[in-house]
Amino acid sequence: FFFQAEDGIRDAQESRGLGDVYKRQEYPPDYDPNASQQADKETVQALRTRVKSKVFKIRQNAYNELHEEFTKASDDDIFVEYAKDMTLIVTDANPAAQERGLECMLVFIEKCQNASVLDANELFKGLIDKSIGPGKPNIKKLGIDCFVNLFEKTEKEAAYAAINEALNNKLQKTNIGAIAVLKELLNQYGPRKMDFMKPFYGNLEKLAASTN
Repeated sequence: FFFQAEDGIRDAQESRGLGDVYKRQEYPPDYDPNASQQADKETVQALRTRVKSKVFKIRQNAYNELHEEFTKASDDDIFVEYAKDMTLIVTDANPAAQERGLECMLVFIEKCQNASVLDANELFKGLIDKSIGPGKPNIKKLGIDCFVNLFEKTEKEAAYAAINEALNNKLQKTNIGAIAVLKELLNQYGPRKMDFMKPFYGNLEKLAASTN
């Protein structure tokens, strides 16, 4: 017996069978069939190019290589070369890549003799906004470690400005990130050395009174 399909179920084209249906459903809607080919091409590119790749796996592997280069560096040349890229690296949108990027940042801060090559203002902001506030526990911890270590080697005013801006932010996660940083700084330096807390009192009082 033959059954006639309901109107609208079939189109004018002849059915190509269930095998074709499964093939069409094999990849998610946003899958790019050319992505793997692009990734293969990018793996042979220079490290400086790969840290900015649109493919997160390429970036993650590049951060692994960069971590090794930072670790064995004997002078500041490589740190000067990558200083402007560090904000982008520590705020990577992919959690796995970001985690490795933060580990790169820790080595950078530890071994670079001249931390002034970094854009401390953007780094402090990025760490709070993208790592410490919304990050998973392991990323949050790495972000706080980066913030505190950078705090010790750069101008304190940049850190204070970033904290205050984060406390004023409308996003609760960013507020929480700023408070986490202040808490860690108190743990590290103690209340006697925290005279810089005064500029934050107003914003902290607002947050404490908030019902959100």
